[in-house]
Amino acid sequence: MLATLPVAFALKNTNIGFRIAGLLVFGLTIFVALGTKSLQAIVVMVLGLIIFALINLGKSKKIGARAFRFISALGGMIVLLLTPLMLFTKVGFLDGVREKFFFQGSIAQRLDYWRTGIEIFKDNLWFGVGPDQFQRYAALYRTKEQVVRDGAFVIPDKAHRVLIDALENGGIFAGILWVIFVGFIFVKLIQTARLELPSVVRLQLAVLGAIWSGYVFQALISPDQLVLAVIGFMSAGLIVYLNKSQVKPVEKKSRLEFLFDDPWYLRTVFIAVLIFAGVVWSQAISADMAAKKVLNNENLTRESVLAAVNKWPAPKTTELIAVAVSQADAQCDLADELADRLIELDDRSAQGWYLKAICFNVNREFDKALSASENALKFDPLNPTYLVAKAKLGIASGRKDSARAALAVIKENYPDNPEITPLETSISVMP
Repeated sequence: MLATLPVAFALKNTNIGFRIAGLLVFGLTIFVALGTKSLQAIVVMVLGLIIFALINLGKSKKIGARAFRFISALGGMIVLLLTPLMLFTKVGFLDGVREKFFFQGSIAQRLDYWRTGIEIFKDNLWFGVGPDQFQRYAALYRTKEQVVRDGAFVIPDKAHRVLIDALENGGIFAGILWVIFVGFIFVKLIQTARLELPSVVRLQLAVLGAIWSGYVFQALISPDQLVLAVIGFMSAGLIVYLNKSQVKPVEKKSRLEFLFDDPWYLRTVFIAVLIFAGVVWSQAISADMAAKKVLNNENLTRESVLAAVNKWPAPKTTELIAVAVSQADAQCDLADELADRLIELDDRSAQGWYLKAICFNVNREFDKALSASENALKFDPLNPTYLVAKAKLGIASGRKDSARAALAVIKENYPDNPEITPLETSISVMP
């Protein structure tokens, strides 16, 4: 996203040393992108450079500028044509490109995440499932291929596409608002780029346009991150500012703008935000340190475990601690209490119910254990660990039908599971 900054720095400066420094930084950026084998970084960088050049050239009628516009348009059409061919047809010379594209771009995983997000949105069309709730619902929509590839307990926490995240988090209205916002910024960008601008302002607009376009592109194929979002939204704000300053200079301030004439207002808000962020951040760091001590088996006393959970009541932290405790708690007293706490924090926690099943099984309460395992499968129906547990608990509690039903799902989805033969043998001897 920021790869165009050193290029703009090199173009702006007349000093040869500064120009070389800018180009060296740009070269290092390319080297890092290639070294990490990040296909996304390379694509974002190329897109940013093209947008930067198109805006910076403006309405220039020079042959070089015209040629670049033509090549960019032609290249865009070729990419649009080859992408579906590469993805959905078997063309010999594209096979190698397709394999590299799928591998380096993690395409299969991304498609699964997108599909999951769309399915969640379809079932919660108007208002979504709420902010940061994707993971609580995602297990319901996993496929057997996804479980085998990623692992039984690897459940995505985002759709890896900001628009889909907006739809499944906030429903159709949130998705529409996101599209309107993105479209508004692009309209302002294009509107400003069509003006006759001073060279310095055009260079600034070119950099901002490249950053904003890179941010939107990555937002359409990846999850949002704090730093990327801050950079993207700052570029959007600056694009609107340039548009406002160039299209129609402000002659009269609105009533709202007078509130910010005195920097006292801004200082007060800034200090309040800093204090709040500092308190939250310190609490989060303290909770993280306490949780790490428990997870590293440094302090597994009842008091320390409950203190770690209560410092920052979060389902994921509670789940990790509960799993760690269950592996060391032979009597399952504390693990059972943590499982209850986990279900209280997240009423869709399959892992919480599975831990309950383990504890009931330890206490030889097989009927309750079977019921808990069935609750776990309500929220993660294709988890092979939960299915095997249900089958075994069905056998232990004498529920032959439950054991058979679980075994049938295992055989259908995971025919190579090593538990199939022992389960079949046990079920066959049941009365």
